[in-house]
Formats: sequence, C-alpha cells, structure tokens
Amino acid sequence: NGPVVSALFKSPTNLAVSPDDSSVIVLDRGNNLLRRVDMLSGVVSTFAGSIYSSVTMETVNIDGDGSSATFYQMRGISVSRKSSRFFVSVPFPVLRVITYPVPVVSSILGIVTGSYGVLDGVLGVDGLVSGTCTYFPSPDETFFISSDTTNRNIRIVYFPSLQVTTLAGSPGN
Repeated sequence: NGPVVSALFKSPTNLAVSPDDSSVIVLDRGNNLLRRVDMLSGVVSTFAGSIYSSVTMETVNIDGDGSSATFYQMRGISVSRKSSRFFVSVPFPVLRVITYPVPVVSSILGIVTGSYGVLDGVLGVDGLVSGTCTYFPSPDETFFISSDTTNRNIRIVYFPSLQVTTLAGSPGN
C-alpha cells in the first residue's frame, strides 16, 4: 500500500472501475486482496481481504467487513453501476458481492464445498456450475452471465431464484 509509484502487487489478475469513476479495484490474486487505486490521490490501499498464510476450506472466502473478509484465488470482477456493488468470482464456484464505497463482503450464490458440474436447474439443488471466471450482471441485476471454463460453455444464473441454464456450448467440446 502507498503511493502508486511504490505500491507492490503480487499477480494482479483483473480490474474494474468503481461506480463513481474515482478508483480502480484490482484483484491482487497473489495476495488474496482487492486493492483500490485512487485515481485522484494516486494512493493504493487494501479495499477488502486480508493476507493469510494457511489456506484451508475454513479460511477461504469468509464474508464480513472489508479487512475481516477473506478471498482465495479470485478469478474475475465486474461492477454494477445500478447498485454500486462489485461482483467477484472465485473457483469453488462462489459469487461474492462487495459494496462500495464501504466494503462489506457477502456470498450470494454458490457453494464453497460440494458438487461441481454442468447441470441446469436450481443452483445447489439440482443445478451445478464449475470453473466460472466472471459473472457479469444484467443492467437490472435479475441475472448474471458466466463463462464456465471447466465445462466450456456460457451459463446464465437468474437472481434471486438461482436458476441456472446453459446459454451456449456443451461440456467437453
């Protein structure tokens, strides 16, 4: 953290511009952090997440306020200008939501442990996803479009029902 000329990142993977256009939020995958680059002041700070040395199923993807939340192997980030929220995908597959400008992290869909696959249906009941890179919200946030890299297809997850359907592609092809 610090001035942009001296701040260090460890595997910055993806980024999004904040809803108010004042900052860039960076997925610092190597540090398991969301970093904020303030474009006005030129300062880099930790927006959400905390660095931890031991990665277990109990320590990854914990919801909470900015610094008490944890992330692991974040894959993608998208932003909703409608609700001033960021959407971050992680490899379990779980969709995390982070409020802006005060970061509060919560998981709105997905399972940290359990089954993975490519079945259409209600997520967690009979619908399965795997290998999601990024969830992009529709303008009204009634659905998210997801690239499912493991299953090689494009999925739609309707919100809040969590109904999953395949938009394009077929598994294994």
